[in-house]
Amino acid sequence: MIIDCHGHYTTAPAAHTAWRASQLAAFREGGRAPAYPAISDDEIRESIEQNQLRLLHERGADMTIFSPRGRSCSARGSR
Repeated sequence: MIIDCHGHYTTAPAAHTAWRASQLAAFREGGRAPAYPAISDDEIRESIEQNQLRLLHERGADMTIFSPRGRSCSARGSR
């Protein structure tokens, strides 16, 4: 069994990426954070299957343990 133990979920649905940009803008301006958008399980599944999961299979790995993008965890955003 081959396990890739350092992956990042970098292909989030577009609605999440737009929400994150709005969240960071609200933080910079001292405003309220926007409500999180409705994102279906199918949208998340599709973003994984067409990207990370496809690459995992192409590279012959059996499992990847991945986490959010490092920058998406910070309220400071890009520097």
